Amino acid sequence: RPDSRGKGLGLQLVDAAIEHARSLEGVRLIHVSVSEIAEEAKRLYERAGFETWGIEPDSILYRNESWREFHMALPLS
Repeated sequence: RPDSRGKGLGLQLVDAAIEHARSLEGVRLIHVSVSEIAEEAKRLYERAGFETWGIEPDSILYRNESWREFHMALPLS
Protein backbone atom coordinates (compact mmCIF):
# COMPACT_ATOMS: atom_id res chain seq x y z
CA ARG A 1 0.00 0.00 0.00
CA PRO A 2 1.22 3.50 -0.74
CA ASP A 3 1.11 4.58 2.93
CA SER A 4 3.38 1.65 3.87
CA ARG A 5 6.07 2.43 1.31
CA GLY A 6 9.48 3.70 2.30
CA LYS A 7 9.54 2.01 5.69
CA GLY A 8 11.70 -0.96 4.72
CA LEU A 9 8.96 -3.52 5.26
CA GLY A 10 9.24 -5.01 1.78
CA LEU A 11 12.99 -5.53 2.10
CA GLN A 12 12.51 -7.10 5.53
CA LEU A 13 10.02 -9.57 4.03
CA VAL A 14 12.30 -10.41 1.10
CA ASP A 15 15.28 -10.80 3.46
CA ALA A 16 13.25 -13.15 5.68
CA ALA A 17 12.28 -15.26 2.66
CA ILE A 18 15.94 -15.41 1.57
CA GLU A 19 17.05 -16.50 5.03
CA HIS A 20 14.36 -19.18 5.09
CA ALA A 21 15.52 -20.44 1.68
CA ARG A 22 19.11 -20.56 2.99
CA SER A 23 17.93 -22.87 5.78
CA LEU A 24 16.52 -25.41 3.31
CA GLU A 25 18.84 -28.20 2.31
CA GLY A 26 19.71 -28.22 -1.37
CA VAL A 27 18.37 -24.77 -2.24
CA ARG A 28 21.14 -22.92 -4.06
CA LEU A 29 19.27 -20.32 -6.12
CA ILE A 30 16.10 -18.23 -5.81
CA HIS A 31 14.23 -17.11 -8.93
CA VAL A 32 11.67 -14.29 -9.18
CA SER A 33 9.96 -12.60 -12.11
CA VAL A 34 8.70 -9.04 -12.14
CA SER A 35 6.88 -7.00 -14.76
CA GLU A 36 8.43 -3.80 -16.00
CA ILE A 37 5.38 -1.89 -14.76
CA ALA A 38 6.29 -2.90 -11.19
CA GLU A 39 9.39 -0.71 -11.04
CA GLU A 40 9.39 -0.48 -7.23
CA ALA A 41 9.32 -4.27 -6.92
CA LYS A 42 12.23 -4.65 -9.34
CA ARG A 43 14.28 -2.12 -7.35
CA LEU A 44 13.40 -3.97 -4.13
CA TYR A 45 14.70 -7.27 -5.54
CA GLU A 46 17.84 -5.53 -6.80
CA ARG A 47 18.47 -4.08 -3.31
CA ALA A 48 18.16 -7.63 -1.95
CA GLY A 49 20.86 -8.79 -4.38
CA PHE A 50 18.84 -10.29 -7.24
CA GLU A 51 20.21 -9.82 -10.74
CA THR A 52 18.32 -9.92 -14.03
CA TRP A 53 19.30 -12.92 -16.15
CA GLY A 54 16.67 -12.59 -18.87
CA ILE A 55 13.95 -10.35 -20.24
CA GLU A 56 10.78 -11.74 -21.78
CA PRO A 57 9.30 -9.35 -24.35
CA ASP A 58 5.53 -8.98 -24.63
CA SER A 59 4.99 -11.05 -21.49
CA ILE A 60 1.85 -9.13 -20.60
CA LEU A 61 -0.59 -7.82 -23.19
CA TYR A 62 -3.53 -5.75 -21.97
CA ARG A 63 -5.63 -3.32 -24.00
CA ASN A 64 -3.13 -3.25 -26.85
CA GLU A 65 -0.21 -2.44 -24.53
CA SER A 66 2.56 -4.91 -23.84
CA TRP A 67 5.13 -5.09 -21.07
CA ARG A 68 8.29 -7.04 -20.52
CA GLU A 69 8.91 -9.47 -17.67
CA PHE A 70 12.30 -9.44 -15.94
CA HIS A 71 13.55 -12.84 -14.76
CA MET A 72 15.87 -12.45 -11.80
CA ALA A 73 17.96 -14.79 -9.66
CA LEU A 74 19.87 -14.74 -6.39
CA PRO A 75 22.56 -17.37 -5.76
CA LEU A 76 22.60 -18.49 -2.13
CA SER A 77 26.19 -19.78 -2.05
